[in-house]
Amino acid sequence: MLGVGTIIEINEAKFMIAGYRLVDNDDMVGLAYLVVPYPLGYVGIDSVSLISAGVGYRVVAAGFSTNESQAFNEMLAKAWDEGKETPFDMYARTMRERYSEVEEEGEEDE
Repeated sequence: MLGVGTIIEINEAKFMIAGYRLVDNDDMVGLAYLVVPYPLGYVGIDSVSLISAGVGYRVVAAGFSTNESQAFNEMLAKAWDEGKETPFDMYARTMRERYSEVEEEGEEDE
């Protein structure tokens, strides 16, 4: 995972990573980058795009990184390599379970 503030280039357009978003596609859970155009930055919700962490991009400049973020990235990579549940998988599973419970409660009320 690239750090917040990292500048990436895709098809000659530059973006800055502003954050991350969990992507849950039934069969896969992963992260996508929330990006804004560089150097303009955030100018409203329409300026924010979602880019898959696996898409082809070139890193122009590294963003912010701390010992904590590096340790988290290493843990995440190791869990994915070993096929273990990651914090994102746990989050997605929990949200699916809660959604199912709410749907079941709604059906019982009818």
